Amino acid sequence: GDAYSDVIMPAVPALDVVRCGEGDDDVWMEELSTSPLMKLPATEAKVWPSSLNGWASGVRSALVMIRGQLYRLKGCGNHEEGFIMATNGHWEGAEVRSVRGCCFEDTAERELCMSGKVESVLKAAGMGLVCGNSPVGSYAYEAPEEPDDVRWPLPKIQRHCALFRTVGDRRMGD
Repeated sequence: GDAYSDVIMPAVPALDVVRCGEGDDDVWMEELSTSPLMKLPATEAKVWPSSLNGWASGVRSALVMIRGQLYRLKGCGNHEEGFIMATNGHWEGAEVRSVRGCCFEDTAERELCMSGKVESVLKAAGMGLVCGNSPVGSYAYEAPEEPDDVRWPLPKIQRHCALFRTVGDRRMGD
């Protein structure tokens, strides 16, 4: 509709990824299924008894430690602001906007697929090389029941979070 006419979505200049694999179902921890995977300020996280402590890892990503394993959440909120709208320039004389802070189904699939391919190549090399991010799967967010134009604008746009097992992060000195 009109509310979406000035919104742009990512469009990678490549063929769409057809599912490369299903991810590692055996590592999809219960802790990652009990609440939305969203970065929150500490004061707001206290309200959620199932919230996980983690570290910001860039604008739209975070790291969480679960049972001794580090996971990277890509697309879990723009800083601690949720999924915001950003102006991305102009098209035919009008401003265009995009949702920031999340992955989308196709971008999550592409990141998971390509990470899986890199991991396979490194394993096949047989030299003990380790992939920094091993694909686990994708989490699809549900739009809130109550409209929230600040933290969840344009609710018809599906948002995703790509989940990876990871070995570290440069921001942590790894």
